Amino acid sequence: MRWITFCLLVTAVLAAAGAAGAAAEGLTEDERGEINELTRDNLEAVQEEDMDAMLKTLHPHSPSYDDPGFAEELQAIFAQYGLPYELEIADIAKDMGEVRVEYRQFTRANDQEDLEGKEIRGVQFLLPHEGEWRIFAAEVIEVRPLDDVLSEPEEAEEHAEQPAKGLFYEVSGGENDLYLFGGLHFGREGVSLHDKVYQAFAESDVLGLELDMQSLFDAGDKLLRRGTFDGDTVMSDLVPADLFDKVVSALEIPGVGAEEIEELRPWYAANEIVTLANREANYDPAFGAESYFATLAEEEDMEIAGMETVADQLAPFTHLSQESQKIYLKDALAESRGELFIDAAFPQWQAGNADFFAAERRSALEKAETQSLQAFHEAMYDERDAAMAAQIEEWLNDDSGRTYFVVAGALHLAGENSIVDNLRDKGYRVSEVY
Repeated sequence: MRWITFCLLVTAVLAAAGAAGAAAEGLTEDERGEINELTRDNLEAVQEEDMDAMLKTLHPHSPSYDDPGFAEELQAIFAQYGLPYELEIADIAKDMGEVRVEYRQFTRANDQEDLEGKEIRGVQFLLPHEGEWRIFAAEVIEVRPLDDVLSEPEEAEEHAEQPAKGLFYEVSGGENDLYLFGGLHFGREGVSLHDKVYQAFAESDVLGLELDMQSLFDAGDKLLRRGTFDGDTVMSDLVPADLFDKVVSALEIPGVGAEEIEELRPWYAANEIVTLANREANYDPAFGAESYFATLAEEEDMEIAGMETVADQLAPFTHLSQESQKIYLKDALAESRGELFIDAAFPQWQAGNADFFAAERRSALEKAETQSLQAFHEAMYDERDAAMAAQIEEWLNDDSGRTYFVVAGALHLAGENSIVDNLRDKGYRVSEVY
């Protein structure tokens, strides 16, 4: 569930609005997504000190796989350190059946006095195993104190706030010109976009958003009615007492107590928890892509059109069974207490890394624990994306002669069955602008 609130514009609107893997020659989009996911899974396993999960990312014939010395060394690292990592994939290349992944790993200093932040540059070598890529070997090329890295002008500039690329495409093959921009529903003040984004927006006549503006006016009432119980049922009837207590603690909002929280459906409470956590981490829906472009459009007196209604965005939640809602709620609580998805997604979005979002989307479907969660994810993405692609096709072929600039959540523009995938299947050319 980690990223659902990222893809639900109405939740974001009502709440207020690194480097990417280079294209790898000889690799399909699915393979690149799998490699990105494998690298992240390996890193997450180390962060979570999960030896079994880490071993699952290694090739069985890797020299380290059955090496007791390697296992002992890793356990010693687990016991001594508890540092958060950040990973940047600098390059992916395939040659003679082997994949080479160049990376930079950043370890930030924590409260332990004898530990300092470090930058590690290295290479992972991947080989296929039973139809999937696995890490066969890794080589550390260089280790430097992070303070030294950031003191260098070129490195300091690289780590400063850079103009964000987002996921940006030009769609052709219809009667009209159309740009397609993938954004995030939560953003940070002061983050600018790539010049090509502003140029395309200036050339456009119509701004297309996920939601039409009239729906936004109706959103509060509809969301509240869908997200609250309408009978004698309350949340504590559906979730264990300890889980309900955690929800109450997570939703520490002035004027909102246990009585008010009892009225919320678990999925609604889950979205509120992640939204609140995002805001506490300084990600604000007021600076999300839709709000940002809507403000620009209003300043230019530019027409704004929508692809969905509030009902369309909330429909996927009807698939969630009571058990699935509990899972959804537990995931939200876990995310709010640990690593927020937006912390990982934001730098990837800035770098324009579509592979990251494609892998996250695929992972959600693969890891769905119940049939209703599977149906939920399919409705949230596959079904909505097909419908939004159909609306975009209408804009491409109306007789207005106008240029459209369409903004949707980044997860809707990446991976199988996405808007981009749908448009390509319809015969349109969808080209990356950068």
